[in-house]
Amino acid sequence: MISKKEIAELIKISLERLPEFNKYKDGDIHKSLSSLFVAELGNLLKIKYADKCYDCKFQNITNGKRVKGEWMLDIALVHLKELNINRQIQYINKIEVAVESEFNPGIRYFIDDFCKLLIIDSPLKIFINGVKRINNKDSYVESRMQIIHQILKDQQDLYSNYFICFVDHPMHWRNTNIPYVCIKQISNTIASQKINDFV
Repeated sequence: MISKKEIAELIKISLERLPEFNKYKDGDIHKSLSSLFVAELGNLLKIKYADKCYDCKFQNITNGKRVKGEWMLDIALVHLKELNINRQIQYINKIEVAVESEFNPGIRYFIDDFCKLLIIDSPLKIFINGVKRINNKDSYVESRMQIIHQILKDQQDLYSNYFICFVDHPMHWRNTNIPYVCIKQISNTIASQKINDFV
């Protein structure tokens, strides 16, 4: 299973591989670069899990824009099986890693996108959220983790590991050499609410 440190490294590599910011107007940075970031992270996860998974479903990005027809998650590393019904047809048998992201810091957007992971059967779920604040980032992270614990305490999802990843909002990517990355892990037993930190 992937570790917090490995996830943090993949996030940092994805950020480093983004194209030059001067190609984008300020208004395009959020939509274009966050989409490119997720696509790059999908590629890195696909490589990392190449020996375990057969396919990776993630956003289709062309020239920095999302192409319509996004799958149900931003990124899903999946196992495929085949049926032979007059011809071979592949289907998704299992989701190994489920990833959802939301860079809008609004609570409604945060909750809506996080809750997509609740209905997905996967042993590893990763949620990425953008932190728009320049100061007091830790208090933002703490407030969002409280929301997640309120949501999870009523769930029966006892067999998943959640990694909640907080990164700088795309509006800050132009101005920082060292991105803010904070990862919280919620382990299998939700009742114990075990949280581990990685900054």
